[in-house]
Amino acid sequence: MSEIIEVDEVWYPPANILYHGDRKLREEIDNSLRKQINEMMSTAIMVIGMNKLHGENYRLQPVNPNEQTPDVRTMRIVPQKESFNILEVQEIEVVTLETHSSEGVDDFLKRTKLNSKKAYPHTTTILCHINKDLKGSKSWAEVRKALKGVGIPNDVFVLARVDPVDHKYQLVKVHPTLEFVEFNVNTELNSAPSQKVLKMTPGSVVEYRELKEEHIPFE
Repeated sequence: MSEIIEVDEVWYPPANILYHGDRKLREEIDNSLRKQINEMMSTAIMVIGMNKLHGENYRLQPVNPNEQTPDVRTMRIVPQKESFNILEVQEIEVVTLETHSSEGVDDFLKRTKLNSKKAYPHTTTILCHINKDLKGSKSWAEVRKALKGVGIPNDVFVLARVDPVDHKYQLVKVHPTLEFVEFNVNTELNSAPSQKVLKMTPGSVVEYRELKEEHIPFE
């Protein structure tokens, strides 16, 4: 979904979200904030993978808990040769397959975010963060095949940590097409140019500037 934001919006680089999210999770916080931080951190890792997969610079922002959907918003700035730059905003719904679950990835998705009762807008991206060992599970191609009949147009990504010590992940698009990238979070962040927190200014032209004031998520 592409749109031009008409009000001031603060957007955070993934490194910023991971750093401040990790610090906040060490505090005594309520479950709703903990859930929001975990969803933001999962999405931050996802956009690091997207940066590697497509060579794009994504940022993200928390969503007001009063909104029922989405969980997180991401954005990238799309340059236009003959017109104003476009701020492309993507809405993300996050779900986590936890260690205690015995379900396969496809069955879990069908029961949760791909359930016909959910009826998310077709532009919403579904992110499934897998927090369990996948040894003996279906291949990603088999998961994609199992999801072909769900009858939804949404993009579905799976994020899985593949090393219990190193911060190495696989990001896999399993619906409607199959895409794959494996990456080390620390390596990608250390090798990429530094990203700043941005504030989008309203008006007929999409402009952005580096913020001189301090903006910290989850505060």
